[in-house]
Amino acid sequence: MNTYKHCIFRIFTAVIITALGALIAACSNGHSNALPAVNTPGTAPHKKPFHSIIHPVLHITRATIPAVLTRLQYSRAVVTPINSETHSSKPQNKPVRMGPAPGPSYGYSLVNLNTSGPPLVRQWATTVNILVNSPTGDETSWGGAISQFEYDLYNDRGIQPAGCWWYCPPAQGMMNILDQYIGGIATGSFSVDGDYPVTYSQNNDPNQPLAESFSDTDIINIITQVAPQVAANNYGSGSGLNVIYNVFLPQGADDCINRPTFTSCYNKAGLGGYCAYHEIATFNNPFQDFYYTVEPYQGVAACSHTIMQENVDNSNLPSSTASTLSHELFETITDPDGHTGWGHRFNEGIVDKIVEIGDLCSGLWLGRHRYPESSIMLEGDIWAIQPEYDNRVNDCSYGSDSEMVYQAPLPVSGWPIF
Repeated sequence: MNTYKHCIFRIFTAVIITALGALIAACSNGHSNALPAVNTPGTAPHKKPFHSIIHPVLHITRATIPAVLTRLQYSRAVVTPINSETHSSKPQNKPVRMGPAPGPSYGYSLVNLNTSGPPLVRQWATTVNILVNSPTGDETSWGGAISQFEYDLYNDRGIQPAGCWWYCPPAQGMMNILDQYIGGIATGSFSVDGDYPVTYSQNNDPNQPLAESFSDTDIINIITQVAPQVAANNYGSGSGLNVIYNVFLPQGADDCINRPTFTSCYNKAGLGGYCAYHEIATFNNPFQDFYYTVEPYQGVAACSHTIMQENVDNSNLPSSTASTLSHELFETITDPDGHTGWGHRFNEGIVDKIVEIGDLCSGLWLGRHRYPESSIMLEGDIWAIQPEYDNRVNDCSYGSDSEMVYQAPLPVSGWPIF
């Protein structure tokens, strides 16, 4: 009997020691003084690889534009220059103040985002990636990691504070910045529907050369042709606040927005303009709202990263695409129609202006320089992306518990994204 008890005790002790060893190894990543192994964005293997669904290619021409325009009721692009954004009445001032919290300081104290009311993109929205005229039919032309970044951003929960080992409150990743604005928990609430590759011909014949210049009319035309397939894949939902369309234009393509009061174009040649924008298009017969972002090719001098650090290339195309995309996604979620959602409002002359959640932390606003992208860890992958404005700290932030890999030290000059 004593021998039996002694044997049980030795087995129990061995199990405890093995478990403790595994726990220590997991906490130290298998070694005590080395940095964890990480992956440059766009390279395999990812910690949690996301394999996006690639839907069948759609062949679209400009022949459908007249029918689309007969239904178009309203369209408004939110791009640079800011002075194109006019408002007829001064919105109400409704700041959210939740007290100070730790985070990087970018010198925006006493600036808050306000809202004049709905609509907002709330939880459970899905993002649709439309890949226009991709030579490979996938994300390769834009760095090959669009869906991976979206998955990482939507699901990363940051890291628990040191010393928390029993019951710990949920960590606050970058998406949790949105909680205060949408009135719910953002992390884990957004999904990636997949990639929709399209060919877009420059005239009415699908056999003619592919388009190399785009207007917002082309973008709307493309989205309305893709929307029925998106609806079929999402239980009948292809429009409204629960779907965000991201339209990616190929390298070398031009893009312009023409409005009665202004014209603005993609800054391909570094001569001024925008790197991306977000927009709403409202249709009647039947009534539909389409919320979307447009990302031209980001591997140009005016839009790509310029900051380098040891072992991490911040100028790579995947992160350049990701930083611009995150800027537009955060703004679409918090201010989908471009003037009634969350933003910092000020009066200049006879009109009111709005600077959105991403603008404050990236663009040339009131003479400020563009702030450099730091590198953060999202779901085990390193991404060099811009911060977003957080009312809880009255400053630009990556979320209170995000894992920083590299903190960019100083502002740099650059073109606005808006």
